[in-house]
Amino acid sequence: MNKAVLLFCPIIFFVTGTVSDVIPGGWVDADPQYPRIQEVAAYAVKAGDENSHCDLVHALFRVSKAQTQVVAGINYLLKIYIVRTNCTKGEETKPCAPLPESQVKTCEAKVYEHFLGDQRDLIKYECSPAICFSGSLQGGLNIADSEDPKVQDRAKYATSELDKLSNSTFNSKLLRVEDAMTQAVSGFSYDLTLKIAETHCLKSHMLPGCDVPPYNRVQHCSVVVLDRPGNIQNLLKHSCRDASPPSSSA
Repeated sequence: MNKAVLLFCPIIFFVTGTVSDVIPGGWVDADPQYPRIQEVAAYAVKAGDENSHCDLVHALFRVSKAQTQVVAGINYLLKIYIVRTNCTKGEETKPCAPLPESQVKTCEAKVYEHFLGDQRDLIKYECSPAICFSGSLQGGLNIADSEDPKVQDRAKYATSELDKLSNSTFNSKLLRVEDAMTQAVSGFSYDLTLKIAETHCLKSHMLPGCDVPPYNRVQHCSVVVLDRPGNIQNLLKHSCRDASPPSSSA
């Protein structure tokens, strides 16, 4: 009798462990730049506007964080930044462009996508400032021109600092600033999304005109640079993830 119990217990443990490994339901981090994530985020912005009680029309500015959960379909939990456009409801047939230096709203969206992917439902949509707020808050985030000389200067500074933190023996090159936000704090902060790549130049032998060889590592990096009085700059936050190789025109 005792021997039978000893033989039976390992079988139960094996089956239980195997089943628990394949049960869906856990939240998994996803790449915010992934096309499906961008598509779901754009749906959330449009649905959020349609469900609001005001005439404002917003555009997706950036997906900051994304998670997915497999259930009977797929749940998406997104942290996104949106901006007002020059359109109001009913004018979406014309091209809608973000208002210059528009204040950025931070939103949390939860979207349920049905199993076949042919229908989506907006489960949760909360923004700060509120979705219908049309004013400007002191100290809020504002979109900035990616080509602005100050933005470009902070992007190059951030790239240099990322190089110092990297274990790579090769120098990195800023390919472009993909988007930019600014905020007046105890100084002035620049919240940037950068596309950078490794060059053929060694950090120990910096040369002018360092090129990016084909298929070298390319990354999307989110950085926050703080400008303080006295022309002092600090890299406050940074996170990078691999991207596709740069094109020949990058």
